[in-house]
Amino acid sequence: MEPDQADQAANPRTARQRRFWSAEEKRRIVAESFAPGASVSKVAQRYGLDANLLFTWRRQEVRSAALGGGGEPAKLLPVTVAAARTSAALYSSAEGHLAKAGRVAIVR
Repeated sequence: MEPDQADQAANPRTARQRRFWSAEEKRRIVAESFAPGASVSKVAQRYGLDANLLFTWRRQEVRSAALGGGGEPAKLLPVTVAAARTSAALYSSAEGHLAKAGRVAIVR
């Protein structure tokens, strides 16, 4: 048994415990990993993280930024469904040549 494992076996409280990272700490570490010339592996080692966890946080950050950031839920717009003849008439007058069944028109 290696010395580190022996210490953990003798005193289970010294065994690795899950660390809680605040959202601000995660953002700071992720930003550091995105710096030009930064190595994700070295940044992870500096903070005692597994590199795979840092890659997961980076993916989450990229997705969050793509969705507008801030972690706010998407806002849904109200939708009204008109009778088939009415929507086809509106669509055909707006786009003329594209008025076919199964098409959807989004009018702002």
